[in-house]
Amino acid sequence: MEIKSTKQVVEDFGLKILVHGPPGAGKTRLCATTGELEHTLIISAEGGLLSIREWDIDVVQVTSIREVYEVYEFLKKGEHHYRWVCLDSISEIAEVVLQGEKLRSRDARRAYGEMADTVFDLLRGFRNLPFHVVMIAKQGREEMEGRTLFAPMLPGRQLTLNIAYLFDEVFALRVEQNSEGVLKRVLQTGKSRSYEAKDRSGKLEMYEEADLSVIRKKIEGSMGQNEEVEQEESVVQTSAINGKQRIAASASQGQRTMTMNDAPQHKSSDTANELRREYLRRRVYVLLKETGLKKGDILDYIAARCERDAAGEDVSKVPLDVFESWSKELETYKEHEPRAAHVQDMIARWKAWKEKQKDDESAA
Repeated sequence: MEIKSTKQVVEDFGLKILVHGPPGAGKTRLCATTGELEHTLIISAEGGLLSIREWDIDVVQVTSIREVYEVYEFLKKGEHHYRWVCLDSISEIAEVVLQGEKLRSRDARRAYGEMADTVFDLLRGFRNLPFHVVMIAKQGREEMEGRTLFAPMLPGRQLTLNIAYLFDEVFALRVEQNSEGVLKRVLQTGKSRSYEAKDRSGKLEMYEEADLSVIRKKIEGSMGQNEEVEQEESVVQTSAINGKQRIAASASQGQRTMTMNDAPQHKSSDTANELRREYLRRRVYVLLKETGLKKGDILDYIAARCERDAAGEDVSKVPLDVFESWSKELETYKEHEPRAAHVQDMIARWKAWKEKQKDDESAA
């Protein structure tokens, strides 16, 4: 039995990453962040390469399943210098296969079934190649159990439901906008109520910079102190409404290059904590919003929690572990009505306590 480190496995077998995102989010542009462009090959089935025209990257354009197989056989032989392969996009490749199957069969259900088997086997073959493989997929929107889930979308439900199982890493590419209208691209690496994602390495934060080279270094565990890495700076804002604080989180206004030797050792973890804080703020707000509560009730609830659990601190200064506890507590109420009742009860007790304080002060 041979035991290897995570770094060795990544070096020998490569990362296997599936990325999904909405149109215009920069999925193709992500292929230009491998850090090894001279060893990167893009297999393009969409032809939308304008966004990466400033980089000199090898590209092979495919318009048929036969051409996709030809590229696969070429890569499988290993007589090349590529270390990264990006398939852009597997949704489009699946559509090409589906059209071919529809021409061969009048039975639509059979055509979808054949397409799913063909595409799944093909993508599994690419996944098993001994280098880094990144597959780009369109993002679909599905309503389930009263919520909206954004996940990889391919033609046919069978393929859509099973595709994520092929990968160790599934990322949702998101574009966030701050109060000044500045857009920032981030990769969500963990599953949430609204986005399908996962990180089997256990080495990534909930939100990571949209940079494949940084992702690789983190998973390998090779993020050294002497390396320059671009870090996300999450700008978390709050605004007062009637003396209370409103939850509001925005994406970074930009990137800053930081040399780890010159920076405090805790800076990276601070950034990760801020991203985690932003996620939890959004999570708490969504859980409250789902109950149908009015804005005023939500603000009162947040004020009550700050008063009770954080000594009346501004919501932007509430400790991370306190936010964790709020989220977990709200999640224990599976149905919206019990959750709303819990919120209303806390607000009522908080207001009664505030009134008692006023009465005590008056009496004094």
